[in-house]
Amino acid sequence: MTSDYHIVKSLHQTSQVTLVLLRDGVEVNRLSKTVNVTPEPEFSINCQQNGTECKLSVEGELPSNIARFAWRVDEQHYTSSNRYLVYDFGTAGLKNVTVSLILQGSSVIFEKSQSIELKEVVNFEVNVQQENADFILNISQTLPMGYSLVWVVNGIEYPHSSAGIKLVGLAPDDSVSYILKKDGETILEKPLTIIHVSDPNLKVSYQGAGLKLNFLAEHQSNAKELKYIWDFGDGTVKETDTQQMNYSYSEPGEYEASVTLVVEGRARFIAQTFVNVLSITPDITINVSQHNQMLSLSASGEINDKMTFQWLINNEIKFGRTIDYQFPDKTQVTSIKLNVYQNNQEVIEIIEDIQVVENMNLDFEWSQSDGDNPLKFSFSVRKE
Repeated sequence: MTSDYHIVKSLHQTSQVTLVLLRDGVEVNRLSKTVNVTPEPEFSINCQQNGTECKLSVEGELPSNIARFAWRVDEQHYTSSNRYLVYDFGTAGLKNVTVSLILQGSSVIFEKSQSIELKEVVNFEVNVQQENADFILNISQTLPMGYSLVWVVNGIEYPHSSAGIKLVGLAPDDSVSYILKKDGETILEKPLTIIHVSDPNLKVSYQGAGLKLNFLAEHQSNAKELKYIWDFGDGTVKETDTQQMNYSYSEPGEYEASVTLVVEGRARFIAQTFVNVLSITPDITINVSQHNQMLSLSASGEINDKMTFQWLINNEIKFGRTIDYQFPDKTQVTSIKLNVYQNNQEVIEIIEDIQVVENMNLDFEWSQSDGDNPLKFSFSVRKE
């Protein structure tokens, strides 16, 4: 017996419920009804996380006569005709969510409160680099322990590596996205918009002879920001903003040269060519002068700082661009050989026959003349 107009009673099966109205202890009215007990369904609240946003859903064996779902999240109330609710919590952490299942044609309500955890999302940038028709995707930082990344291309998943992922021949209408996971659970899924740069039909050519060549990069790009990276195949790489480049090789040989055209900092196109560098013999001459028994020799002409000089005179070897040679008395040097080297390779050999004048023991006499001019002298040559 109660004087309240509302009571709560647990019923585990269909029961007959009678309401008796009493006045001063005397029954004045009676009403009986059969209360059909609907079994409480087993259900739970699930969160499909995507950043700080959560797609809430009711999972389990749900009654077929649910009229609506009533949600309470962050003290906010929402109703829907299906079992889903998308809500942005704004932050990660533990969140409390309540959902009520309201059945049709009755006042039956089943309520469930549950705590769900939104995991912290790592912030990073996705770097997209186009190379010809291929694309390389990577992220700006290393993921912390427990986090993993999956690239999704046209619905196919590819695990991320530290080197990124290379998408060969990616078409403009291909779909690309990535999934960030924490402890194996998806916490963020995001599509990527990839801008394709049209193939500029890059070609590279060269002109010239010998070690010095002129390279030219030709293309059809009209982009405002262009950069050229030249690789000459000998370990030398240079960067310019012009499509012509002069380069001197240090030695002859065959090289695989290339130029990379960087369009607006995000697309790279590469063209290659094989270069056959032939050696041109430099124009070098030998200069000879004699003073008594001292012979002075020097090399002149097309000479650079990388060259070394080796002289051979009467089976005696000397080094240097300019040398002095003291020859024995009454000895005539009939030939001189000069070998010029650059980068440990011989570029020219010069052999010249010369005539060395034998020492004639030349001497001279002088005398001062008498007269009004005391500064007048007379000289005469004397040969022994």
